[in-house]
Amino acid sequence: MKNFWKIIFLLLACAVSANAQISGIINSYGRVTAQTGSVITFDNLSLAPAISLSDAFGVGKKVLLIQMKGATINTSNTSSFGEITSFNQAGNYEFTEVTALTGSGPAYSLTLQALSRSYDIGRAVQLVSVPQYDEVEVVGTLTAQAWNPALGTGGILVLEATGVLTISGNIDVSGLGFRGGQPNATNQASCNNNTTFVSPDLDTISGRNQRHAQKGEGIADYAQNGIVGQNFGRGAIANGGGGGNSHNGGGGGGSNLGHGGSGGVGWLGSGACSGLNSASGIGAYPLFYDILENRLFLGGGGGGGQQNNSNGSRGGHGGGILLIRASTLRTLAAAPVYSLLANGENAPDNTGNDGAGGGGAGGVIFLEVNNFELNTVLQARANGGLGGDANVSEQHGGGGGGGIGAILVRNAPLPGNADFTSTPGLNGKDCFTCTDTGLPGGNNGGVAVLSGWQAAGLTTTLPIRLISFEAQLNEADVLLSWATLTESNTDYYVIERTQDFLNFQTLGPVAAAGESATRQDYAYTDGEPAPGLTYYRLKAIDKDGTFSYSEWASVHVVGTLQIYPNPAREVLKIRMEGENISRKITLYGADGRIYFTQQAAQALDIPVEYLPRGLYILRLQANGFDQSVKVVLQ
Repeated sequence: MKNFWKIIFLLLACAVSANAQISGIINSYGRVTAQTGSVITFDNLSLAPAISLSDAFGVGKKVLLIQMKGATINTSNTSSFGEITSFNQAGNYEFTEVTALTGSGPAYSLTLQALSRSYDIGRAVQLVSVPQYDEVEVVGTLTAQAWNPALGTGGILVLEATGVLTISGNIDVSGLGFRGGQPNATNQASCNNNTTFVSPDLDTISGRNQRHAQKGEGIADYAQNGIVGQNFGRGAIANGGGGGNSHNGGGGGGSNLGHGGSGGVGWLGSGACSGLNSASGIGAYPLFYDILENRLFLGGGGGGGQQNNSNGSRGGHGGGILLIRASTLRTLAAAPVYSLLANGENAPDNTGNDGAGGGGAGGVIFLEVNNFELNTVLQARANGGLGGDANVSEQHGGGGGGGIGAILVRNAPLPGNADFTSTPGLNGKDCFTCTDTGLPGGNNGGVAVLSGWQAAGLTTTLPIRLISFEAQLNEADVLLSWATLTESNTDYYVIERTQDFLNFQTLGPVAAAGESATRQDYAYTDGEPAPGLTYYRLKAIDKDGTFSYSEWASVHVVGTLQIYPNPAREVLKIRMEGENISRKITLYGADGRIYFTQQAAQALDIPVEYLPRGLYILRLQANGFDQSVKVVLQ
């Protein structure tokens, strides 16, 4: 019966705990319309499937407040149009918690914990619910609602796991960021125009732009600077790519961490219009990522291609923001590769004699993860999107490539199975056979991964996660060693041991570092191990009395071992109390040479009188047990 319960307990100890399983869209969104201190009003509510208002934004729920736009730019009608003069509050964000919820819709009011950052409510500030888990597994593609500039919401996937986040499916926010620009709505043909960077010439009847394609969307709002029509023309607008000018210029690529590439120059013209004036949309300007600034940005949209035959294509959409906070991120070996994706969208190819759109920029992948346990390859990509091709026989403007996004991590270096990198989008073809005139997006000098990042605001403390816990024989003792990557609020450790999973003994305590963001190494020696198979586990106790356990580690102690005399001159005596099993005993010289080997059960005398004097290694092996002891011959 004792062995029966031992088997049952082992099965229970090895069983995987029940996890929440997630896929699809898990976040809810709302547009912030007003703020008074820590009280905000929001509307345009979009709830995740099967989630109620109180589940998303009720009292005690964690939320993310983030400003999507608000940068100011150079507004001169020059090639410098769209250069960022100030980020203002664009990209500001923080985690916080709901303390009160009122309203019955369509507008609601939230009281939040005191906010630490400032926001310009008129510049696309949104509220995002933050689902919180202990243990959670991604079992299908996890994604987000696409950014919707009309609603002022979307583009962000965020979650917290205080325990283990297991990746058994891909997480993908590709193409969910800032929107790509459209081709000009009214067809127009003229000589190539390289001087119109901002185009206010709207059709007075339709209100639509006559000649120039739309710039891609970015952190500088189209209407922010009070210039009519600034969203058209070849000048980039912050991280939104410039639109193609007449005649058939390609749209510029969007940007994020890397710049966007300029579009193709357009149709070369004939007769009075012959020439090389560039009608291309200018590639978007790269954004600034700094730990102290701590801002997050959607990938910029590519500019639209200019058209006169209704065949132009829009720009690609930028990548969204993926923000994961987890104590441990784990992959299982069920698939060769899992992917975290925030790629910019490839711009569509055009369908005839017109310009093509620029590629969208990569978004952001932000992993505030204490520990990675990767049993298969985990890819992270924030690639720039490809510029659209001009599918024609004569030269027209292909789209510029999108720049790379940012991959932000807490700790470096990353484990070997972490394949984190990003590549910029290539420019589209100007025609089937001609030389391309557009440019690829930028790759930030090859630096795609930035370390040292921590989420801003009121974040859930991620508890201690072990790098390792090991038990091994050290002569007649058992050495227990463990290492942590980060600790928060940890008070002390104890070790529990058992041989039957019915009776437990406690060893220790060992004081903990308490608060640490760097590796800490610990050790404890069990000086009186019991003969036989013993299981050990680590118990970490926090200052508030909560605790967590490590996995079990085991050691097989083959009785009490006595080796004497040591140093020895004539005879080395070995006495082994405990289990009456045969052990292989081998004596090695310091050079690795075997001087003696024999099977023995509990007692053995080894003659050493005629062996060379010096250091030797005595090794005992039996049924998985393997122990080595140093001995000296004098």
